[in-house]
Amino acid sequence: SFVKENPKAVLVTAIAKPFRLYEHFIKARACYFFKDHYEFKKEELENLLKKHNCDTLMLTFKDFVKVKDFGFKCQIIELNIELKDSLREKIKTYIKEFEQ
Repeated sequence: SFVKENPKAVLVTAIAKPFRLYEHFIKARACYFFKDHYEFKKEELENLLKKHNCDTLMLTFKDFVKVKDFGFKCQIIELNIELKDSLREKIKTYIKEFEQ
């Protein structure tokens, strides 16, 4: 995944295992981690941006869909998911059971 360094951004996330974003921690002025599936509130995000004198939220697409209507400038972090071959085969087998 790739995100340009943005010292005017606050990274916020509400995903399981936020350590997956580790490489992006240094790209933001501050980082905040909320419990998985957390529902962000506009006012709390405004306060975080003001607290750190930032103008941009850095977040995953999963988190972005929760805040897109708030009107913030956002920078999206793309997460790539790789499936092990063994899991991929299990999924294919499972699907084939329903195709018959």
